Amino acid sequence: MRAVARQLSRQAAPLATQMRLSAVPQKLSTQTRSMGVFSNLKDTMTHKLEERSQAKQAQGGFLRLFQPEFRENPRLINGKVKRKISEKSGHSPEEINTMLRNYEQLSALHIWLVKRVERGLSIPETMDETTELVRLDPTGFPAKKFRYVLAINCWDFMLLETEKLHALARRYTSPDENAFFLHLLPEPILPIIDYPRVLNPNRININDQIMSVYQDKILPGITTASSDDSSQYGSTATADIAVLQALSKRIHFGKFIAEAKFQAETERYTQLILANDAAGIMDALTNLAVEQKVLDRVKLKASTYGQDPNAPAAASPDKEWKVNPQLISDLYRDFVMPLTKEVQVAYLLQRVSHPSISVAGVEGSFCWLAAQAHFGGEMLRKDQFLQAESISKVFHDVNANRTAFGVVPIEDSRLGMLKETQAQLLRSSLKVSAEIVLTRSFIFAAKDKRLEKSSDVAQVFCPTDTDARMLAHAEQSWPSAQMVSVANVSEAASRASKEAGTVAVTTSVAALAHGLDHVEAANALASASASAALKPPANGGSSFIRFVVVSKGCPAATGKDKSCLSMEIKHEVGSLLSALEVWKCHDINLTCLESIYRQEQGGYDFFVEIVGHFDDENVREAVEKLQSQVCEVKHLGSFPIAKRPILG
Repeated sequence: MRAVARQLSRQAAPLATQMRLSAVPQKLSTQTRSMGVFSNLKDTMTHKLEERSQAKQAQGGFLRLFQPEFRENPRLINGKVKRKISEKSGHSPEEINTMLRNYEQLSALHIWLVKRVERGLSIPETMDETTELVRLDPTGFPAKKFRYVLAINCWDFMLLETEKLHALARRYTSPDENAFFLHLLPEPILPIIDYPRVLNPNRININDQIMSVYQDKILPGITTASSDDSSQYGSTATADIAVLQALSKRIHFGKFIAEAKFQAETERYTQLILANDAAGIMDALTNLAVEQKVLDRVKLKASTYGQDPNAPAAASPDKEWKVNPQLISDLYRDFVMPLTKEVQVAYLLQRVSHPSISVAGVEGSFCWLAAQAHFGGEMLRKDQFLQAESISKVFHDVNANRTAFGVVPIEDSRLGMLKETQAQLLRSSLKVSAEIVLTRSFIFAAKDKRLEKSSDVAQVFCPTDTDARMLAHAEQSWPSAQMVSVANVSEAASRASKEAGTVAVTTSVAALAHGLDHVEAANALASASASAALKPPANGGSSFIRFVVVSKGCPAATGKDKSCLSMEIKHEVGSLLSALEVWKCHDINLTCLESIYRQEQGGYDFFVEIVGHFDDENVREAVEKLQSQVCEVKHLGSFPIAKRPILG
């Protein structure tokens, strides 16, 4: 028996080292020893742990016990989502429809909504900066604590931590799953599943919009006032997370519905897609009779699940449910279905290879980077972008249905608002449907990355909009080189790719497009300064460019929106002040007010940007009062507020 004990001890040693097990059974029954159950279990666990240890070493040790390290965009490889998709494709419409029916049977969104409505409570939207959540060390000793000082939504924090855990179990490698914090998730520790290819490759994800709609539109209608009882934060946030994840899955499943409809009527949808007719696609997708059946089915399910078994038999019809099923049906009608249709239209516009996005700039420019980031990154094919030489050309392309969307700059942190974009919006019937905020980020790039000596570089090509700090770093690094001004980052990269001994100040995308490599500054001082310049400062004071997406329509309200308007003020003393008083009385914040000269008729219009959606009640009332008493108002678009800037 001593020999057996020594053998078990040797087997348990590496296990304890890897897992830090603190509770290994000290005594075993005679029957357990004779059956060898414990020995087999230890052998199996040791073998599995050795395999996992080898896998972790092969991955570069990014995942450590209890303290995993997360890389930026860990699930993106060359800009593409890391999902193992089978090469076998071409599912028939019948197969896709069967899958849709099975999903509809398994969908539990109505159940989570009923549970959330029944709970009633809501939590504060933000937590005070001094609020601390304390997590004890796994050993239980209070001396070791991990403190999280939060100034964010409690559900944001818990949703992020939940998604990190689910990502380890490969949840977000499934084609029907879309994470809210994709760029912060770890690598899965389980093998990637070989999924059949049903959808056209895409990166459509409107979870930011879903989050805003849920927080600002859905929650106020299904909950009571916020509770200051912190003991309810955890359970309430958990309920919110369940609803958010169910909403996201249900809404993004619209891509599968769109694929089924495309395969059922390929010729019809192909014609609409090639014509960039987003409105026509929306009409083709809309079937009011089917939508009513869906609403009736949701109401029936909600009434069945939401019955109160404790209600007396003679109770009135309004009291026989814990939650009124009509409320759940209305949530589907007002929010779930419209967002699902937005996903379907976005998917179909990318379904057929054709130009669908007009960009005011050359490949590699900041406008090009903004368009790529907004519409799906490198998952998009280059032939989906149409290069336009001017802002007016972008508006012409969208108006003529050459493309469905256009991307143009509207604000530069160094130059202010761009008058040309404002003027085009005033003259056009197009609407602003989204905004993209991009921070300027330049790199040094060259065809030969071995340019180590300053004397090796004869010329440095600098775009006209190069940051002054980058110019200073270039002069410090290559003092003997000639600084040559060029029109844009693409021209800088192009010339550096053709001329030996030259360096370009450009963007990473332009460098990649012209086959250039990133080079470090030639001396330590310049290199350190350049590295600091490329990092956005902590106070958010970096240079940025704001772009807008223009199209023939704008999305529904999310609760966190902006709107662009024009006001044709009467040429009278105090008329502008009267207009501003109307905005103030309706509690509407103006973020931009600029005069625009009206070339056709003379005089001035005012370009206005407000916080709120044009369909919001207070905005609609303010516009009605302005039009009846003060001035003419034209709606130029409404769009969700950009949550975070994109690094260029």
